[in-house]
Amino acid sequence: METTKNPMIYYAYCRKSTDTEDKQIASIGDQKRELVEYTEREGLHIVRFFEESQSAHSRGRPVFREMMSVIERGPRAGLLVWHLNRIARNAFDGGWVVTAMDEGKISEIRTPYRVYRNAGDDKFFMQLEFGMAKKDSDDKGVAVKRAIRRKLNEGWRPGPAPAGYVNIGEVGNKTIVPDPDRFSLVRQMWD
Repeated sequence: METTKNPMIYYAYCRKSTDTEDKQIASIGDQKRELVEYTEREGLHIVRFFEESQSAHSRGRPVFREMMSVIERGPRAGLLVWHLNRIARNAFDGGWVVTAMDEGKISEIRTPYRVYRNAGDDKFFMQLEFGMAKKDSDDKGVAVKRAIRRKLNEGWRPGPAPAGYVNIGEVGNKTIVPDPDRFSLVRQMWD
């Protein structure tokens, strides 16, 4: 029979920022592994994992919305995340989590590094973490737009290469060259 030190139920939420296969492919698996190791050390019981591959920069993530709905309907629970920035990078979602805590639906949020409870200081630091995550997202957006403007000013086409061409080089410094396997086929099609 499995016993736990803490009889409270926990939901775990793991999110990676993109659904692109070549970016952050191990992120959800790594988060899940660390959360399982943490719960085993702490004697916690996860009743359900919620996994999502979508940016938290804007509200409207379907899995996050489902999780919050389950939390709001169910008995008081705890929430496990690898880092608070997995929960929210926008004010709406961060506020939703804090409100659920205020209303007694979430008793605590745990990361492997910190526990946030329904206390003024903890909620203040949660809001601060959500705000820093929002600022980080906004800063990345500014940097991407700056890089696109630089490419345009240098005469390059920003973004993925068109049909018959490939991008080569390092991220932020790629060039577009004819695709050795497909360029002639695309050229024949246009001719």
